[in-house]
Amino acid sequence: MNNLPWRRLLRNAARLTLLGALAGSLVAQAPAEGEADPADRSRFARLAAALQHAPSTEQSAFIAIALTEMAIAYSVEADIARSQATQEPTLWNWARSVDRYSAGLVDLANGIDAATPLRVDLLADQQVQLLVAGKVILISAPRLQQEAAIEYLIVEQFCSRYPCERLLAGFAATAASLPSNDLAPNWNFSDQSGPSCATSSGLALKFSDTRRLSEKRALCQQLTEELERLLAEVSRQRSQGVAVDWSRLAVAGTVPGQGQRIQLNRAGDSVLVAAPLLAAHPGLLRQLRPWLQARTGSRQFAMTVRDAETLLPAADAPTGTVLMLPGDAR
Repeated sequence: MNNLPWRRLLRNAARLTLLGALAGSLVAQAPAEGEADPADRSRFARLAAALQHAPSTEQSAFIAIALTEMAIAYSVEADIARSQATQEPTLWNWARSVDRYSAGLVDLANGIDAATPLRVDLLADQQVQLLVAGKVILISAPRLQQEAAIEYLIVEQFCSRYPCERLLAGFAATAASLPSNDLAPNWNFSDQSGPSCATSSGLALKFSDTRRLSEKRALCQQLTEELERLLAEVSRQRSQGVAVDWSRLAVAGTVPGQGQRIQLNRAGDSVLVAAPLLAAHPGLLRQLRPWLQARTGSRQFAMTVRDAETLLPAADAPTGTVLMLPGDAR
């Protein structure tokens, strides 16, 4: 089988237990005892901990959102299995099982009302466990590398409707104010050193000549926009108490239809932003860490990316190669 680790996925599905196999109540894992250092918790884990003491309306909303996001992820996984089943017929059974699990999650979410017994628990290993009408669900993804993205989407959905500032008040940091930035880079042309584009915030890309100038202009604009999206998202995360470990800032994968997942710290926090250029050139994000850190602190920091031609696709490559992304490691 090509790149899909179906045996591992089957073991993971068995661990989670398909809803169709649930009969009666399951024995829940014990919630975490004591308070872990907040720095060791992701925003998702901290929100789950806060919800343990929140009104039932907020708990039920969080659970419904979590079940729905999980159902979507498992439904997509079933579609992937079906697309590969012509080469690997055993995947038909896997696809049907995942579809049943996804449908069960949807039914469980739709069945939640004011009388439904439910609870959100944060376990000792920082996993989040849901108890809904006597059933136990661990919030998870069909693939390990997707779990951070699902957790991010759950938090984003919930925080768009409920006051996360209050729920996370004990951890909240002061939001970094980003300086205004003109998204149109300024160009400078020199016969001696070649053209360069620069932003008002101190970032410059240096090229050796004016060949393929239209592509270089597009590259500059695209990189500037990707970095601004990333900075805005990082600033918003910091306002909710997320600590950024700049040494760990990296592209951690791509979520189809959602963008690139950028890892922020060792606790597992990440953001989803449209940043295909950064994903295609992982070394670029590492190089830009000092500039990004300065920007989040509202400090001016000059940085020049030299030999910026290396960010362009090969001259004979198909149009759009600069936007092509490496898939998640399987």
